[in-house]
Amino acid sequence: MFTAPSAAQTSSGACVIEYTLTLRIPATRPIAFYLAKKLRAGTALLHTWTARAHQRRTLARLDFRLLQDVGITPADRAIEVGKPFWQA
Repeated sequence: MFTAPSAAQTSSGACVIEYTLTLRIPATRPIAFYLAKKLRAGTALLHTWTARAHQRRTLARLDFRLLQDVGITPADRAIEVGKPFWQA
């Protein structure tokens, strides 16, 4: 937004015209982008935790024959299944 020009005269008699430009940027916009970014990151993290918990529950249900097929020992399974969902 421009304001009306103001004219002033210097001591030497020169005329000086000043223009003022004011930009109004809403303060909420940067905050909204920041919050949206954090929300997306949080949603992705929840998805990762949910998938990890599901995979560990599935691994816990596999019998010995299926564990051999995928190359996992029962001890490896016990270690993986014993981890909390937030631990990779």
